[in-house]
Amino acid sequence: MDLIVITPPENTSNETEIIHHMFQLGLQRLHIRKPKASIEDYHKFLKKIDPSFYPCISIHAHPELINSFTSIGYHCTGETVHDPTKMANVFFSLPKIISASYHSWQELENNNHPFEYIFISPVFNSISKSRYTGNINITDIEATRLKISTQNKVCPKIIGLGGISETNLHLLFHAGFDGVAVIGSIWLMPNPVKQFILLKNCLSILKEKKP
Repeated sequence: MDLIVITPPENTSNETEIIHHMFQLGLQRLHIRKPKASIEDYHKFLKKIDPSFYPCISIHAHPELINSFTSIGYHCTGETVHDPTKMANVFFSLPKIISASYHSWQELENNNHPFEYIFISPVFNSISKSRYTGNINITDIEATRLKISTQNKVCPKIIGLGGISETNLHLLFHAGFDGVAVIGSIWLMPNPVKQFILLKNCLSILKEKKP
C-alpha cells in the first residue's frame, strides 16, 4: 500500500527541509499542490528540492514545467480531467507519470485515460478542509474494479484521500485500496516528520499482519 504526501496549499516554514527528511525516511511520492502559486513559484519551489527526488514528485499545475523538469509527474485536477484541451496539453508534455482526481466511483468507471493512479475523495471527513465531509463508500472499490474490467479497460491504482490518519488507515487497507494520500494529518501536526513515521509504521504493521 502506497503512502503519498501532498504539500500544504500555502508554503510553510522549513517545508523543503521536512520534504527532504521524509524522502530520506522512505517517502514514496510527493505531490506539490499550491493552488495560488504561479509557474515561477512552482519553479522556485522545485529548485529547492534535491533533483534526485524528482522522479518521485508530481505537480498539480503548469504542465509546461515538465519541459524543464523532465523526470517529474503530473496530476490532473478535476477541472483538468473534464477539459479535453487541458488534457491534451498534459499528454503533450509527456510527464513520466500521470494521475488524476475523482470524487465518485462513477467518474472513475467513465475514465478512458491511461492514468497510473487516481485519487478518490473524500473517503473520510477532511482534516485540512472544513465542511469537506466524507462521501465515498469505500466498500464499493471492488465492484468498481469489476465494472471497469468488464469494459475491457485497465483500472488505475486507487488511492484514498481525505481525512486519513493513523486511526482509520486500516479501513482503507482492508477494503483493498492501493494507497493513501495525506495532507492535514501530516502538515497540521506539531511534528510533520514524526507523524509521517507514525503513518509509515502503521502501514508496515498492516502489511505484516496481512495473511
